[in-house]
Amino acid sequence: MYSFLRSASVFCFLVACFFQPAFSQHGGTGLSLPHFFSSHMVLQRDQPIRVWGWSGPDETISVKLAGNTAVARTDDDGAWEVALPALKAGGPYKMEVRGMSGAKILEDVLVGEVWLCSGQSNMEWPLSSANDGAQETAAASHPQIRLFTVPRDMNTRPLENTLPAQWESCRPETAASFS
Repeated sequence: MYSFLRSASVFCFLVACFFQPAFSQHGGTGLSLPHFFSSHMVLQRDQPIRVWGWSGPDETISVKLAGNTAVARTDDDGAWEVALPALKAGGPYKMEVRGMSGAKILEDVLVGEVWLCSGQSNMEWPLSSANDGAQETAAASHPQIRLFTVPRDMNTRPLENTLPAQWESCRPETAASFS
């Protein structure tokens, strides 16, 4: 039995190593952004704002946010990156990303403090499972608190993108899954 489990574990590891999820990587030719650039996002205040993505090769991309515009040209692989000037805490703003192959309009963008949290399984404990979770969820009207949960993904190499995900603002309709 032990050798069977060991063989199954080795097989699963090899599958994970060689068959990376295709939807985690950029593969299209139209304008696209990493999933964490989405409506309701929070950008770090008082730091230059880096924005990047992918589009067709040799394309001009413009990014507008809070009255600032930055322009870049895509490389042969379609990758591009711009840096917008640092902003003080504020918003909501609209970010516009435009190129010949499309446009992305991100609404309700805030500039403020961004905290990255990670840990053990207790970091995923949802508000709905906490003591008085139903009452806390019903009272959760904190639109300036935002959450981006990076979906789990096992990979042996860095990815250009996360699995599909988006920012959520804290309101009764979304707070039950907040951790």
